[in-house]
Amino acid sequence: MGADLHIPEDATAEEGVSGCCVDSERGYQMAASRVAADDFYRPDLRRLFEACGRLDLPGTDLDTREARIARAAELAGVAVDQVRRIVDDRPLQWDTNGTLAGRVRRAADARRAMTAARDLFNRLGEGEPLEQVVADLAPDLRRLVGVAS
Repeated sequence: MGADLHIPEDATAEEGVSGCCVDSERGYQMAASRVAADDFYRPDLRRLFEACGRLDLPGTDLDTREARIARAAELAGVAVDQVRRIVDDRPLQWDTNGTLAGRVRRAADARRAMTAARDLFNRLGEGEPLEQVVADLAPDLRRLVGVAS
């Protein structure tokens, strides 16, 4: 075939969402209503997003930006300097309309669709009946495009 495989990702949006989440609890709450950890392509940003969900638990004393950065880095297993850069490069005002989070989600959904296409290709190549393969994959594909089953 010769064509390169291009994996849909949006590193700028993933870093922007992650930076806003580390910077404030409100940023995390807004993002978590639109995306999930498995929407992030990069493992370090996925772990950072997950860590943000644990930053503001009762009993945590993260009263400075630097304390939030250090704790997020520790929880995520990401270098403090990298987390600081992500936070410093975040949008100065969280996108309340969800533009960055939407971009993260769209790239994740495109990867999910590619996975379904791969499964379709492989299962048909193994000789499974087309009708059965399509019936098995249809619910996941409907979810991706927002169609009720």
